[in-house]
Amino acid sequence: MESGTKTGLQAQLVLVLLLVSLMGLLAVGLVGSHTIEAQFKRMIAKNARNIALLVAEHPDIKKALGLPKGEQVIQPIAEKLRKETGVKAIIIIDNDDKIYSHPISYELGAKFQEEEGGKALDYLPQTKESQTIIGPSIRSKAPIIRDGIKVGEVIVDALVNEIQSTKYSLYGKLLLAIFAGLVVSVIAAASLAKRVKNIIYGMEPSEIALLLKQREGIIESIREGIIAVDSDSNITLINSAAKKLFGIDRDITGQPLEPILPGTALCQVVQSGKAQWDMELNIRGKKFLAQLIPIYKGKTIAGAIGSFRDLTEVRAQAEQMTGVALYIEALRAQNHEFKNKLQAIAGLIQLEEYEKALSFISEITSAHQSQISFIAKRFKNPSVGGILLGKSSRCSELGIDFQIDPDSFCSELESFDNLSLIMIIGNLLENAIEAVQRMPKERRKVYFGLFEESGKIIINVRDYGMGIEPEHMPYIFEKGYSTKEGPHSRGYGLYNVKNRVEELDGDIEVESTPGEGTDFIVTLPYRGESDGR
Repeated sequence: MESGTKTGLQAQLVLVLLLVSLMGLLAVGLVGSHTIEAQFKRMIAKNARNIALLVAEHPDIKKALGLPKGEQVIQPIAEKLRKETGVKAIIIIDNDDKIYSHPISYELGAKFQEEEGGKALDYLPQTKESQTIIGPSIRSKAPIIRDGIKVGEVIVDALVNEIQSTKYSLYGKLLLAIFAGLVVSVIAAASLAKRVKNIIYGMEPSEIALLLKQREGIIESIREGIIAVDSDSNITLINSAAKKLFGIDRDITGQPLEPILPGTALCQVVQSGKAQWDMELNIRGKKFLAQLIPIYKGKTIAGAIGSFRDLTEVRAQAEQMTGVALYIEALRAQNHEFKNKLQAIAGLIQLEEYEKALSFISEITSAHQSQISFIAKRFKNPSVGGILLGKSSRCSELGIDFQIDPDSFCSELESFDNLSLIMIIGNLLENAIEAVQRMPKERRKVYFGLFEESGKIIINVRDYGMGIEPEHMPYIFEKGYSTKEGPHSRGYGLYNVKNRVEELDGDIEVESTPGEGTDFIVTLPYRGESDGR
């Protein structure tokens, strides 16, 4: 059934193109045949007229016309000219209508009978179609003038039947040309139909319509805003989510994108041909996360398509997931550490070192409670407290001395971008942990400080690792750049930190001494309550 449908479109295209070609060829043929026939008649009439004038000016004919036995001189001359020119008849008569030349010899000397009546004007030639005794013909008449006086006339007949036979021969050739044209049209139509089918990927119109409806349904069901543009950056598609996202209440399809929605970066993608992933854009005063890809037709850029999400919504979801991940990490590290300490206590009990076991329990309980109490008291923001607790447990597990500045303080930061703050702290601490975890025990130390001073949040992270070589310093914040080795060296941590800091209108400074360690200081503007120290 499907294959029959496929051939249906090709058959329809071939049939339509064939009918158009046939009608065109027939129209050209009919007009051409009538034009050629009329032209042919004019040519025959002109030829007959010239022959009549030529015969009328023949000196021997002029001299012999009207003389006794003049037909004996005139007939041979006229017959010779008739045979040479190919006309049907050359008739010469005097003023009394006596015949001096005729293709039928026994008519010589007889009186000429005009079939349709009338003679040539006295001194003017004339040509017209006539019904003669030998059939329909084009008859041309010319007066014979001798010494300024008309003494007779020449009648030249060219049969229309001969024109008809020539016309039928022409029609035969025309039909042959039409047939050849139809064959070429069929081949061209089949080739065009095949090309059309290839362009539409072998689908039928009904299949294309269904596919378009499905595409429209899919695009409208996507919660992300979708915008597509052509090579001239004119909008070719925008879904309902995009209209709602950007506050558009009218159809803008076909209009230039940039004047309506400046800042989408789709025009730059059309020009560059390079995809852009996870771009943070400011459009109409709101921040969006965008994925932008070019559309190619062969090797030519045919346009671009972009998907957009409200960055506030994305960050809110990420913040929820980040908070859960932080607590999970903290619990995992604490669970692992707790198992190790339980094993130590169990060993002391088995050795009947009860006093030492009690002392060890008291020591670790006091240290743990002291750390939790300090973090809870000095860091009012739950997200910051959670990530510090997690990193502290991880450092304890790895044997790293995690030092939190005793003067550190963080308020609840209700109006602050907590997700950005957590990303900055988390990435800086993770880099510091990785920098010292393979160092000797005395250098496995990480320092952290967070302060609120004079309308600013100051974050200080210091490690005592191998530091950063001077030649690497200009590139440490570039996307994908990393000095780490192994499969986890992605080079996105410091890149993300710098982006977040710049987005918050903050500043980041780094000092590093090769062989001694690295110190990061991040300053973020914040106007809020900072009491409760």
